[in-house]
Amino acid sequence: LQAKWIFGESQETILTNCTKNGYDVAIFLDQTAASKHLCTICKGVMKYATMIGCDTDHIFCENCVQILFGDGQQAKCPSDQQCVEKKNIRSCKYVDRIIAELQIKCPLQFKHVQRSCDWQGPLGQLNDHYAQCGLASINCDECKQSCLRMDVEAHKKDE
Repeated sequence: LQAKWIFGESQETILTNCTKNGYDVAIFLDQTAASKHLCTICKGVMKYATMIGCDTDHIFCENCVQILFGDGQQAKCPSDQQCVEKKNIRSCKYVDRIIAELQIKCPLQFKHVQRSCDWQGPLGQLNDHYAQCGLASINCDECKQSCLRMDVEAHKKDE
């Protein structure tokens, strides 16, 4: 898969939405608890947990499952090599709720290592946090240039 951070290569490459695949374990306060919910395809904490219909009900990230099946109607389970059919895919809302309750730190602090965000909270509140986080990139309403929310006022003065 294309997102290098998912494989633990660099915390600095954690993106705003943690990309389309799983969340990096590094953002979780209790990494042991988060590691119980890893997608074996992308190695991240599952994002939109999805069962593929094998006999042992293996669960992966929704996007990883989409990549696994591609345009086909059948694939092999990456965990046990059992043939599975696309029609048997189903979401795991219960697992999603468990993961959403896990406590995290702001992922943007890994992207902007010289800056700080002290926010900690449940993963399920991350989008609400991004709406006010000083490390979030926003477009200046005057020139449309992208800058950090915490820098927008200084940016406007510099124009």
